[in-house]
Amino acid sequence: MKKKKSTNTHTYYLYNNSLVIKGNAYDIRITSIMTSVDLSSNRFEGDIPNSIGSLSSLVLLNLSHNSFRGHIPVEIAKLHALEALDFSWNRLIGEIPGLLSSLTFFEVLNLSYNHLAWRIPIGKQFNTFPNDSCCENPDLCGFPLSKECGNNNVSDESRLEQDDDDDSFFCERIHMPFTDIQRNMYALLIIILLLFRLY
Repeated sequence: MKKKKSTNTHTYYLYNNSLVIKGNAYDIRITSIMTSVDLSSNRFEGDIPNSIGSLSSLVLLNLSHNSFRGHIPVEIAKLHALEALDFSWNRLIGEIPGLLSSLTFFEVLNLSYNHLAWRIPIGKQFNTFPNDSCCENPDLCGFPLSKECGNNNVSDESRLEQDDDDDSFFCERIHMPFTDIQRNMYALLIIILLLFRLY
C-alpha cells in the first residue's frame, strides 16, 4: 500500500493497476477517500473485486453497461456512506447479498438486466426501491417485483433441472452437467453421436 501526502490529508492507494490502451501503459490508482467511481459504458469484464469494500468513503458506484460476471461482492455492505449503486446491464449471477439492506443512506439502486436469482432482500432501504430497480432478472423474485417467490431452498443445480426437464434427462443419461455441454459444442456433437448408437 502506498502513502502519499497532500495538503490536508493522507491518501492511501489501494490499487495500482496497469491499463494498456493502443500499446500505451497507464497506472490506475483508486484512493480510499474517493467518493464517486463511475466506470459505466466500457468493456470491463471479469468479477467485481472484493476489495471494492475498502473504498470506505464511496457515495456513488456505477459499473453499469459492462460485462462484469460472477456474484455481487458482499463486501459492498462495508460501504456505509453509499447512496447510489448501479450494476445494471452486466452479467452478474447469484443472490443479492442480504447485508446490503443494512446500508442506511442507500437511495438509488439499479441491478436491472443481469442474471440475478432468488429473493430480493427486504427491510430498510430495500422497501423503498421501485420495480425497475431489479427488472429483467428472470429468476429474481419478491418486492419490489410483482413476481412472488416460491421454494427458495432449491439449489441452483436442481432449479436448472426443473427448468429444462428434457435437457436434464438427456444429461443424466450420459452423466454430464448441462452447463458443461453449453460451453463445449464439440462435446455435444460427440454425445449426440453416442446417443444415436444407443438407440
